[in-house]
Amino acid sequence: MPEDALYEILLRLPAKDLCRLRSVCRPWRSLLSDPHFIAAHAARHPDQPPLVVVGYAARDRNGRVLCNIVDLSGRVVKRVHAAAAKWVMSTQGDLVCVTKGTGMRCCQLLDPATGAAHDLPDGLAEEHSDQYSSDCWGSTVFGLVPSTGEYKVFRMIEGRYDCHNTMKLYEVLTLNGSGSPDETRWRKAQAPPYGLELLCLDNGVVINSIVYFLLKPDECDDTRQGLFGSYDLEMEKWRPSIQGPLSCQYETWYDFKITSLGGNLVLCCRKPSSSMASPAMDIWFLSDFDKGLWTKQHSIKISVLHLPNLAPPLLVLTDSGDGSHNGNWAFLQNYKNPIDIFIDVLQMKDVEVGLYGGNLLSLANGTS
Repeated sequence: MPEDALYEILLRLPAKDLCRLRSVCRPWRSLLSDPHFIAAHAARHPDQPPLVVVGYAARDRNGRVLCNIVDLSGRVVKRVHAAAAKWVMSTQGDLVCVTKGTGMRCCQLLDPATGAAHDLPDGLAEEHSDQYSSDCWGSTVFGLVPSTGEYKVFRMIEGRYDCHNTMKLYEVLTLNGSGSPDETRWRKAQAPPYGLELLCLDNGVVINSIVYFLLKPDECDDTRQGLFGSYDLEMEKWRPSIQGPLSCQYETWYDFKITSLGGNLVLCCRKPSSSMASPAMDIWFLSDFDKGLWTKQHSIKISVLHLPNLAPPLLVLTDSGDGSHNGNWAFLQNYKNPIDIFIDVLQMKDVEVGLYGGNLLSLANGTS
């Protein structure tokens, strides 16, 4: 068969099938692993099924597995081992943020396709050098700026300045397209114009280079400052806060979770009237940022083990089957077989799950 005809035929096949066809012969493996072919295939198939990163606390008991990348059928496409004690903090695009501890040191951006790990600079921004604290923690989020093709990392830090005072710092860092730092130091970012409490490390969502944060409602006035804060990574400035849905009722701040579904900002809210026997969660989509308009598109049953902290949905599948929902959907063994959640929940508490935006063909077979 002519090579150009073979090229066009293979270009039309799904990526999952092409991964298996690499074992046909060496010429096919060379073609199907070529970066130019992979780029052409990605352009031809923009709506490929998503991949999922399942990250763990890398310990000896699980073979020091840092994360698995799996397809929606549960097949492990890539298994990544940790070189040191780490765990997954977040995912964005084709990169994964990992850390060795809960503090602000030893963070890395990992490329699962190549295995390259880029260390984020240690220490604080030069403007914050006089506020150094060894006892600090915070939240680190990163996203791609489409206009420049660069990644930017934003972090919020809380720590004890001395025995009487605490500090809240905000810093930003620019990276190039490969995920390696262009700068040797962090730089100071402006403080938000509203109250921002770091009650959890995963309260930041990045959508189109905008970082959204869930704000803690003021106990005296929970409507004045809004429910969400937002930071523009491209302009490096804060945007106005956003009010939550007017008809959304809640009992505690922990009844909320924010996430991204299909490029939309989504608020997950546990229904106050839900009993512990059959809790439920409403899923609101932000339809208009400027007007603060929300639309409730789903209401699903959730597991009692999602309480008091909610587990937000990861994606919406187009094939909804019979329309029913499994209340224990978040707790799976080998990603397909239900297990006794009350026995295995202690083994699942250190799991971080996120979408992987890389190409299936760019992931080498085996372990890295």
